[in-house]
Amino acid sequence: DVHVPAVLSCAAQIVIGAGVGGRFAAYTLREIARDGWLAALVGCVMALGALGGAIAFAPVAGADVSALFLAYLPGGAPELGVVALALMIDPAMVIAHHVLRVFLIVALLPTAANWARRGADGSGR
Repeated sequence: DVHVPAVLSCAAQIVIGAGVGGRFAAYTLREIARDGWLAALVGCVMALGALGGAIAFAPVAGADVSALFLAYLPGGAPELGVVALALMIDPAMVIAHHVLRVFLIVALLPTAANWARRGADGSGR
């Protein structure tokens, strides 16, 4: 088990939060309100998908649903690792499942796009 000192965990969260906040420095309140509702909706749908995947895969992986749920949530590996440490969940397991999820999406997306395009064209090729 690895235990990160609380002061380092807090410092990492502040740095990550400042980096994310800095990206929104040029946004107006109107732009945030306009785009925020759609981002919240997409985030909720993706979180529900992550929860469904975690519940379905937990018996196969022999892992806790909460750890898999964190691993399957959208986000970056560093951020998920910090959250895993803060929640005392094995960060290596979370990052390994996260990387596997991203790899599968990248590997399977071209096939799924071709399948969807064929269905839309009606060509069946």
